[in-house]
Amino acid sequence: VNGGFDDGLNGWVASPVVTIADEDGNNYSSTSVTAAGDAFSVNISQILPLEEGAEYVLTFRARATQARSIIAGIGFNFAPFYANVEEVALTTDWQNVSLTLAAIDDGTGEPLGGENNRIIFDLGAAVGDVHIDDVELSVVGGDQGGLGDELAENAGFDNGLTGWVATDGIVSIAMEDGNSYASAEVTTAGDAFSVNISQVRALELGARYILSFDARATVDRSIIAGIGLNYSPFFANVEEVALTTAWQSIELTLDAIDDGSGAAFGDENNRIIFDLGAAVGTVHIDNVSLRQVAMDNGGEPISTASLDGYTLVWSDEFNGAAIDTNNWGFQLGDGTAEGIPGWGNQELQIYTADPANASIGMDGDDSVLMITALEDGSGGYTSARLNSSGLVSARYGKIVGRMKLPETQGFWPAFWMLGDATEVIWPGIGEIDIMELTGDRPDKTLHTVHYVNGEQQYNFIGRDFFNDESFSAGYNEFMIDWTPDYITWYVNGEQAFQLEIRDDMLEFQRSHHFILNIAVGGTLPGSPDNTSVFPQTMYVDYVRVYERDGFTPDPEPAVDAGEETIGGSAGVADIAQALQAGFDDFGTGLALSRFGAGGEPSWSNSDDAIDGTQSVQFAYPGGAFGGAWITNETAVDLTLYSGGNLIFAIKKPAVVANLEVKLEGADASAASMFLVNYTSTDLGNGWEEYRIPVADIVAAGLSLDQVSIPFALWNPVDADGNFPEVNILFDSIRME
Repeated sequence: VNGGFDDGLNGWVASPVVTIADEDGNNYSSTSVTAAGDAFSVNISQILPLEEGAEYVLTFRARATQARSIIAGIGFNFAPFYANVEEVALTTDWQNVSLTLAAIDDGTGEPLGGENNRIIFDLGAAVGDVHIDDVELSVVGGDQGGLGDELAENAGFDNGLTGWVATDGIVSIAMEDGNSYASAEVTTAGDAFSVNISQVRALELGARYILSFDARATVDRSIIAGIGLNYSPFFANVEEVALTTAWQSIELTLDAIDDGSGAAFGDENNRIIFDLGAAVGTVHIDNVSLRQVAMDNGGEPISTASLDGYTLVWSDEFNGAAIDTNNWGFQLGDGTAEGIPGWGNQELQIYTADPANASIGMDGDDSVLMITALEDGSGGYTSARLNSSGLVSARYGKIVGRMKLPETQGFWPAFWMLGDATEVIWPGIGEIDIMELTGDRPDKTLHTVHYVNGEQQYNFIGRDFFNDESFSAGYNEFMIDWTPDYITWYVNGEQAFQLEIRDDMLEFQRSHHFILNIAVGGTLPGSPDNTSVFPQTMYVDYVRVYERDGFTPDPEPAVDAGEETIGGSAGVADIAQALQAGFDDFGTGLALSRFGAGGEPSWSNSDDAIDGTQSVQFAYPGGAFGGAWITNETAVDLTLYSGGNLIFAIKKPAVVANLEVKLEGADASAASMFLVNYTSTDLGNGWEEYRIPVADIVAAGLSLDQVSIPFALWNPVDADGNFPEVNILFDSIRME
């Protein structure tokens, strides 16, 4: 309890030299050791019960005012003080420590357990202040779950570097007393990744892993270790690990979530990472292990598919003659009216309320809702999107839908929820995808949440579920069990995914409404092709909401728009200052918007200008993808300029090797142009003018007759493809 020391030392037993410190409003324990002695002469501990012989994971954050070690672990709180502890090397930077500890004495092998045990931090063996925070102890096979199969291959390097990718000429195999290990001799400090060892592994999207290994160095130094994508944008979750000249066993608990942007990663092309190039000294690594943590709850499941203890509070059985307008409304068009042309995903369909696209009918003996996607006879598509906003919402409970899904390339049926909050926009309102499917994989459903994390970054976490047969072969039941602590997805009663609702996921403590639709085309399924078959129908037998008996939830948390909007406050800028004086063909109601995974810019006006007195500045924070754009109130026809040029002045630092200029249409057409492909004219004082032929823009995919985003700047990158922190000014935009 009180693992973050927010309540001082309540619940902890501590030596008199242990106090509470505060940094930027965060409490942590601070221990000043002025004379080295026995390790246990200065300590912090907390009494708690342990299960005899069970395996635990002890995690905490720690640093020191100088490089030194501490002892951490679990043990008896009475003689003979059996314990399982490890020596942990600290540096002056905060580091996350994770130790897997069996409740077994590491000296005698005797079991620990009972009511009178403790978490142990023995700090007295070396001088220097020690800071500890965010202590957590969980049982493996309990809330954290058991460990999956070993994922690393040739983990002990007994077969040399087979299976590993390593820096040539620097990483080799060494031998000691008949034991092989990897050895990397770093003679010149540089970028951490300039010397590395990695192994390509398949990871599950957003899943939790334990990476363990043995390591030492010829001098005290640090390395980077973790997991991440093996391709751009190289999302990763890594930690800095302090090494000494003695072998030590390291264990890191890592979620497959990028530690910079908060974006989840995971597919077939990921890797175990050891980046070693940041400091001189030879690094030795051995006995690498990577295992997935099973997030079930052992013998006491957090959730089951059973409806015992729940009461049906709302349903639509779709048994009437027509769609019940007390439950459902229709969203119409291509998304432009809602400010998201192509519905934010470059979708191709027009949504209608035509009975040909949505109606109640019979499928065999069942009365069902039928949502049908059709070709419109002129190269386009129609479909339907039913929305319960303002009519029916749910907050917690078990939400169930039974449906039969379409299959064919380019189709995207979904049963999902959006948050009801009006103070923020997506993804700050939250999105729960109970079920999505792309028609090219009719046996696979996707189960995902989208939200803004605590760093004001867009994030999504989800899992795929694979069925034994196509979801078009018959009806299947999709359920979420939503509590204040978890969302658990089920397919036909089988658990597909479980998500712990963290403190920065306030979106999922508020009510959401329902959406049923089929999209055609878009970023997820791709467009229909010559294999696609029309029409395709999504059949919905029912949607039901159950509430837990006797449960009264806490009030919804208030919305903090600054905290729950991507990037927080984006700044203030008069976008008219970026247009050439007198040019107004981009339309009226011009505004700025942005998006990204933490790399989206803020904006302001600058007195450094080419045309008039001010320009507009985009300040990119770096580290992840992102962009911002000009949007208009009503899409405009720019076909007048089909034989002309898009012209603009830009001032960017030399580190920017490339930059994407993008235009988008209300019909979901778009064109991305890259500055590396064009030659600029020097305007002086660091300013350049670019002229991009509109014919190139059309050839890249934009329809000029309904342009809704006439100018956007995305993803400034350096020569290595990284996202640098840069300020970019632009001015004098026009078409001629």
